[in-house]
Amino acid sequence: MTARAARKGRIVFACSGGPGNSAAIPWLAAKFGAEIVAMTLDIGQARELESVRQAALAAGAARAHVLDVRDEFARDCILGSLRAGAAADDPLAHALARPLIARKLVEIARIEEATAIAHGGDDDDHAAIEAAAHAIDPSISVIPASAAPVSAHGYIIHRTLWGRSIDCGFREPGDELPEEVYALTAPATRAPDAPAHLEIAFEAGLPVAVNGVPMPLTELIESVTTIAGNHGVGRVTNAASRTACEAPAAVVLQAAHAALGTAARRAAGATVRMELFRGRHTIVSTTLPKARRAAHRS
Repeated sequence: MTARAARKGRIVFACSGGPGNSAAIPWLAAKFGAEIVAMTLDIGQARELESVRQAALAAGAARAHVLDVRDEFARDCILGSLRAGAAADDPLAHALARPLIARKLVEIARIEEATAIAHGGDDDDHAAIEAAAHAIDPSISVIPASAAPVSAHGYIIHRTLWGRSIDCGFREPGDELPEEVYALTAPATRAPDAPAHLEIAFEAGLPVAVNGVPMPLTELIESVTTIAGNHGVGRVTNAASRTACEAPAAVVLQAAHAALGTAARRAAGATVRMELFRGRHTIVSTTLPKARRAAHRS
């Protein structure tokens, strides 16, 4: 089904709440003569989303759904990336969320009896969201309404529970980003003088506790982000692509997960101890399950 099918129907639009993004609502309504229903997902953006809902309604949306999907994002998207050993310098802040965004758009479209869904992403976003949406419902129309959240400094920024990506696009290669652009990581030169020590417990490859305190995955990621970011860990820059990302939890948990080894990732009771100090993370020790240690000694 093409975008023409949306005319005089109903479109569910993935609304992030940025000025350019909200402006897509009246544009879609005018272009397709359709009623627009906004959908905003909380995937860890660390902002008040009720204001996004109100902005969508003010922009002309007939209704606005706000869904807290942080736990789904952690379970369905982040955990898969962690187990696959995906690089922490990926543009992870929003790419990991594309399948979840597509799934929720289709779910809301079915509830709202909409014939089309729309999003404000780039070409890569469109290809991924369209493929994921059509895997669920081949008949639904997917409309790009390009827009991207831009910071006060002019950078395109995406944030999720797993990290934050910064597109420096127009800057010259090698230029330093201003410190105020970063939000999750302290500069290594201003990190605490004393190192932080982390003990991360795993059950079958899933991180389940930090420093002896059991936590749900979402809360654990937030805790590691705070601790590691405060010590300058997780800031990654790519001069060639003029991008940067802050992913304290991703960097630390991926390093810890890799240190387990293949066998320990399938077992229960493995622990990785790490030291975080001025932008560096070091594996101090790895404790394997007792059965694994006994087998190793024999």
